[in-house]
Amino acid sequence: MTINVSGLIPYASPAGIFLGILFFIFLFWRACRHELFDSEEAFDLVLAGSFGAFVFARIFDFVFKVQSKTITRLLFFNRYGGFDFWGAILGLIVGLIVFSKFKKVDVKFALDLFAAPIAFAQFLISLGLYISNRQRVDLFSAVGFLVIFIILKRFAVKVRHKGFFAALYLVLTSLLELGLFKLKSHVHIFFGVPYELAAPGAFLVFSIVIWYSLAKRKLFADLRNLLGVLFLGVLRFFRMSRSADEAGKFSKSVIFLPYYIVRTILAIFATIGKEIRASVLELLYVFGLRKFSK
Repeated sequence: MTINVSGLIPYASPAGIFLGILFFIFLFWRACRHELFDSEEAFDLVLAGSFGAFVFARIFDFVFKVQSKTITRLLFFNRYGGFDFWGAILGLIVGLIVFSKFKKVDVKFALDLFAAPIAFAQFLISLGLYISNRQRVDLFSAVGFLVIFIILKRFAVKVRHKGFFAALYLVLTSLLELGLFKLKSHVHIFFGVPYELAAPGAFLVFSIVIWYSLAKRKLFADLRNLLGVLFLGVLRFFRMSRSADEAGKFSKSVIFLPYYIVRTILAIFATIGKEIRASVLELLYVFGLRKFSK
């Protein structure tokens, strides 16, 4: 995703960018207030993260997407524009890490606070892009980021380990960008690989590794459990092939399989309905509409 400012449309509408920034600040401020963050500290977090995002977004766009590389094109962003989304995400992380060196701020927790507001800002910017250009990819992107925002808010009702929401955001955003790759018309080739494919792929691997590490999972223990499940499945298969009783139970399961499938589908739809209702109420609550969220 590339966002050009200073009126350099066709990439993004100024209204979409303005609303995205406005709602990002509002949602981040509400999240900080909910977590009893000091207002001055929250403002410092926004400044540090924004500065890092600005610098890295500009550098990434220059390195990976600009063919005629001159120092003038890099420095004069007001004339040439061009800011890379993945560079902005990396810059945000770096900016917060540097900021944490001067003030005692938990970077993982701060990134969790940034996750949902950024997703909603992306939804508004993508929606502005669709209104301006009427491209299907922008509409799908807007819907995708809105879904990511709702998922993040729904997961927020339960206590998770620090860094969970930031990692979840990166995983879902990477999957969304990979899924929309074929619909994109602007593809930049870097060393023979489409950048729009390589960047989200790299962030997906990075975020999964970080997520797994923050969850304090043990790789060998998980592999051992997986192999145990597979081994039990193989034993059951052999037992079924040699025992008439087990074969009869399996045949009964096959006969009632359509019933089980229909029951499972109905249960899934019921769960989805409850989640949609809860998500809408949560969305109303996020924007301060407590009267309608009850």
